[in-house]
Amino acid sequence: MNRCILATGCVVLALIVACGCVSGPVEQAPPESSVSPGSLSPGPTQSLPSEREIDVQIEKSGLDGMITVIFSGGKGQAAVTSIDVVVTRSDGTVIREKLPAEKLAELKIPGTREDDRIVVSVAYNDGTSYTIIDRMLAYRTRG
Repeated sequence: MNRCILATGCVVLALIVACGCVSGPVEQAPPESSVSPGSLSPGPTQSLPSEREIDVQIEKSGLDGMITVIFSGGKGQAAVTSIDVVVTRSDGTVIREKLPAEKLAELKIPGTREDDRIVVSVAYNDGTSYTIIDRMLAYRTRG
């Protein structure tokens, strides 16, 4: 009798393991950023969930091409762990900087007197990250 119960228990356990019922739910991470260093072709961006919204402002000087990036905060600022900024200049130079995750933090990155590409990615304390900006910055002369 004990052998029958033991054999039945082993068969049931083997079936559970074989069908994968012992593994827990699998979480899917958001798509990774598709930043191609050196490319001047902007890629897709991701919308932030409303509870994670932040604002990053970008300006390019019409005088010398200097790019200013400012973190303006937002509803999700407390969960931000890093803000990565990648500028691909029209001359092929790639500049990578980290914008501090502090309200009104500012970066100045030397751009060119032509069109440059900027990509901004934000990482959160739960391990998720989003590419929130990927666009060309046109050089406009003053006047």
